[in-house]
Amino acid sequence: MSFALATTAAFVIMVACSFACLWRVAVGPSPADRAGALAFMGILAVGLAAVVAAQHASGVYVHAALAWSLASFVATLAIAKHIEGKALDE
Repeated sequence: MSFALATTAAFVIMVACSFACLWRVAVGPSPADRAGALAFMGILAVGLAAVVAAQHASGVYVHAALAWSLASFVATLAIAKHIEGKALDE
């Protein structure tokens, strides 16, 4: 299997998983399920950036993936606090 075919297959699989997560965010059934799906979409975004970085052999996408992962982590913590009904500084 060539490198281009492998990265394209990984990209297509991740996009399909993104749509599955988007469906879980829209349907639910609970806020915790929606938060988990949003967190997983952040992980998929980092993976997609890594695949694009491998396809284009560019480090810029790796830096974007790193920044996205940090922002996704903080957003996941904020959503978890919101679901618990607590303020962010508690």
